[in-house]
Order: sequence, then structure tokens, then C-alpha cells
Amino acid sequence: MSNPVDISAEARMIGIKGTTYLVPLRLGEIAVPYYDTSMAMEYQRIATELNAMAKADQEMRTQSIKDISLWDDSIDHKNTTRLKEIITQIGWPTITKVGPKASQSAWLIVQHATAEPDFMKRCLGLMQRVKKGDVAPTNIAFLEDRILTMEGKLQVYGTQFHTVDGVTTPFPIEDPEYVDERRARVGLDSFAENQARIKAMYHL
Repeated sequence: MSNPVDISAEARMIGIKGTTYLVPLRLGEIAVPYYDTSMAMEYQRIATELNAMAKADQEMRTQSIKDISLWDDSIDHKNTTRLKEIITQIGWPTITKVGPKASQSAWLIVQHATAEPDFMKRCLGLMQRVKKGDVAPTNIAFLEDRILTMEGKLQVYGTQFHTVDGVTTPFPIEDPEYVDERRARVGLDSFAENQARIKAMYHL
């Protein structure tokens, strides 16, 4: 069986000489042969669901910045429970399976699954074991740092911040003089640029 196609783009299916193709409806994309159309359609359904879950996550967090009473732990719980089911069904939602946007959505959900650290570690292992390029390396970096800081350890990429006495500051970083080198290797901008963006985002 060939690898599943990236079904994140809107597409239609056609049959050519016994082979099923997903034909993108956007210019510049290439039709890729795929033999199990039912699995491709299931990946597409899961991708749509993951994106909806991530949207609910972000809407709740955005609203709670303005009004903390709108924080809703049940969204993280529901998303985590459903992501576990998805992983049992298809493994980690990689770019090949569900497309880049939905794979990013899966990462966002596990990044916020802080009530279940063992599940977060399991997901990190799954992401690290997929073929290169099938999970965004930035996603792996953020999740690794989140787990390390939750365990009271030094973070590697300087992605995690917290507020101390009203001041937003990074969690301690391993060998901070080399953090920008490590960030560059996974496609992150400099630590200083990231820190400035966080301060602007939260009006600090």
C-alpha cells in the first residue's frame, strides 16, 4: 500500500486504470495514488474533527484572557479523551495522514493536556519516532519543553514562560548561551524574537 495522501486540501476522487487518486482542487498540487479510499476518507474526517477541537481550544483560551471566568477545563478534558481514541485508531496524526493543519491541531491538544503528563510523554515518543518531516519539529520542541518544565527540569528550546510576581519570564533553560542554535535546528526564530512576541501578545 502506498502512503496515505495529504488530505488537508479540498479534493475529489477519481479512478484511473484501477487506481484511485485524490485530485486536489487547488492549482499547483499533485494527484497522488492511493489504494484504500475508505482510509483516506477516514483520515479526512479525523482531520476535520481535530481542527474543530483545536478551534474550540483556542476560542476558550482567547476569551479567558479577557475574562478568566470563561476558562473551561472540560474542553481540555474532552479533547484529550478524544485524541486518545484517535491515536488508538490511526497512531499519531501525522502530516501524511491528516495534513499539516490537523497534525498541528493534534499537537496543540496534547500541549494543553497538562492534567495527564503520562499521555503527553507518550505522544512525544510517538512524534519523535515518525519519519522525518511527518511531524513539524517545532511541535516536538514545544512539547518536549512543556514536559521538562512540568517536571521541574531545564527546558531545551526556551519555549515555555510563566509569570512570577507579575512578570512574565522564561522557565530556566539548559545552556542558555546555545539556545538560539538549538532553536534554529528545529526551525524556531531567536529566543529574543520569541520573548518580544510573547510580551506584545499579552501586552506586557
